[in-house]
Amino acid sequence: MSRRSARAGSGGPCATPGRWWTKLLLVGGGYAAALVVAVAAVTARVLLQPDEDGSASGGMTAFGDALCFLGVFGTAAVPATVAALVFLRGRPLFWQIASLLALAGSVTGMAALYALLTSHSAAAPPGAWSLLAPLRLVLAPLFALATLLAALLSPLRRCRHVLLACTAAEAVVLAWALLFWLGAAR
Repeated sequence: MSRRSARAGSGGPCATPGRWWTKLLLVGGGYAAALVVAVAAVTARVLLQPDEDGSASGGMTAFGDALCFLGVFGTAAVPATVAALVFLRGRPLFWQIASLLALAGSVTGMAALYALLTSHSAAAPPGAWSLLAPLRLVLAPLFALATLLAALLSPLRRCRHVLLACTAAEAVVLAWALLFWLGAAR
């Protein structure tokens, strides 16, 4: 019996088209449910805490709503992400690419932290990267969560180590950014 037919008979990663669609619908449905939960959370926040100041702080309110949405969506999407990663365990190429992308993402986090820490000391006007750095740093918790989940589910030891290192890097970047922002707020 060939390797391909043995894998198809044993219920491999995509044994039949019906199983492939079922997995896709399960993961897609999980992300759709996370989207609904996040929209409901922001809607509830708007209804329960109306903007009494009018449009004086509209930008700050919108940014707070965006952070609320991202936080709730990222948390609610964990089951769908875990399901997707479990379904992809038999795909070594996915894990190699995911670990390289996580490494690139961690480098952008470190660059954003560097831009944040040096932006206030330079006399030159801020560049585009230093203006976007806080937005990248706000995403650090979601990147840390995603890389941690991937590291826990990776079947390849080398990729698992890279993903764990990326998780640690994101945690350090987030901690430094929080310390900077809390120190700057004083």
